[in-house]
Amino acid sequence: MLLMSFRLEAATFVFTQNCLYAQEHIFTLKFDNARLFLEVEKKSNPDNMAVVLLENYIDFLENTVREETALYKKTKENEAPRLKTLKENEVKSGWYLFAQAEVKLQWAFIKLRMGDHFSAGVDLRDAYSLLKKNKELYPDFNINNKSLGLIEAILGAVPQKYNLLVKMVGLKGDIKKGIAKMELYTFAASTNKEDVFFKQEAAFMDAMLHHHLLKETEKAWTIIEPCTRNFKTNLLQAYMRATIAGYNGMNDEIITILSDKPTFKEYPFYYLDYMLGLAKLRKLDFTGDIYIKIFTVKYNGLSYIKSAYRYLALSSLLQGKESDYKSYSSICRKKGVANIEEDKQSEKESIAADIHNTDLLSARLLFDGKYYDKANVFISKVNEINLSSLKEKLELNYRKGRLAHEQKEYAKAKVFYESTIAKGTDQPYYFAAYSALQLGFIYEIEKNKTLAIKYFKMAKNDFTKNTEYVSSIDQKARAALKRLDE
Repeated sequence: MLLMSFRLEAATFVFTQNCLYAQEHIFTLKFDNARLFLEVEKKSNPDNMAVVLLENYIDFLENTVREETALYKKTKENEAPRLKTLKENEVKSGWYLFAQAEVKLQWAFIKLRMGDHFSAGVDLRDAYSLLKKNKELYPDFNINNKSLGLIEAILGAVPQKYNLLVKMVGLKGDIKKGIAKMELYTFAASTNKEDVFFKQEAAFMDAMLHHHLLKETEKAWTIIEPCTRNFKTNLLQAYMRATIAGYNGMNDEIITILSDKPTFKEYPFYYLDYMLGLAKLRKLDFTGDIYIKIFTVKYNGLSYIKSAYRYLALSSLLQGKESDYKSYSSICRKKGVANIEEDKQSEKESIAADIHNTDLLSARLLFDGKYYDKANVFISKVNEINLSSLKEKLELNYRKGRLAHEQKEYAKAKVFYESTIAKGTDQPYYFAAYSALQLGFIYEIEKNKTLAIKYFKMAKNDFTKNTEYVSSIDQKARAALKRLDE
């Protein structure tokens, strides 16, 4: 009789030392090192499903950082076999369904960035269902709240163009409840070693939601600051810290963070060069050009290429190099793709190739860097009579309103915003729609709910001829109306 032996080992989900080493390298963007540890773990513990989740984290972060079509096509084939492996190796813990949901959620975000909206919607729907079921089976499995809360929060303020996706998911989100659910994990005490890096991820998402959806930008900084103090040795922390610093108007802090960022030859993060160059330009430091040029040469991804060339064009114009301005504007039209709103606006400006009023342009850049006093100096030099185009006249009023707004001169800001709306409602520029949005924010601060709702609805609905930042305006207005329970 032929004797046969069967391997009947049960699957596990354990963050062994190899997995913890791999996780640490993943969250410092050292993916090759992480893969080595995971290979060792697979040989010693072939049934440890934690390896599958960590391998997916590598694909998720690598696609997010690189945003390359070839990488996406290659790695998206990993989703189905990973899910099959996780399903076939049941673990009697909350990790079993959570890992499947996390794989689907991460691929949903990747697919959204790459324009595969339908498949992203399916993944998002499935991830939500798995997380809801997991919550019922393992109510005390706390990390589940990280992803479940995130989905509920972001679906509470989805731009109109993603309405089909929301219908597919079958969920009406709630911003405040979603964030509160996330924070059950983010701020909970834990002795689990794997939670160190998962909590950093959760904190960054939490900070982003506080800024974008709740308009609580200062709180966003208090959330991210304590867990990104290793930014000088951790490239991902440098990105997180610089991003939230930018939202808080800490432009000099961005320059400090990114000037001290680690330089990993193994895995460079070229978007950080773009961020550093832009931060320098926003204080009219033209040495930032070199960093933006590094980005244009080294980065092979899709987004921000057009934006980078636009900023090189604007920098050239401010330096009196009009021929370089025209040259970079021409390159902006030809290179990159216009998927995100920043690149769409860049392409539109490059096609127009207007010679900007340099004082107004300087004020705009300084305002974006939150150097309000310096911006005021430049904008005070601009006389509306000397501006030849309606676009620049609208921008002048809008910029004056924004400066007064940020300096808490609300009565003055309202006058400029109302003027911009009156003159720009039927124009294709964003100034009037954004003025309505900003008026909504002012009235929200002043606790005038009726007028706040009026202007948020106006921003969302009344500027049908506007072609700029439409999705961003819609998302911000929707989030504001949700905050006001409207």
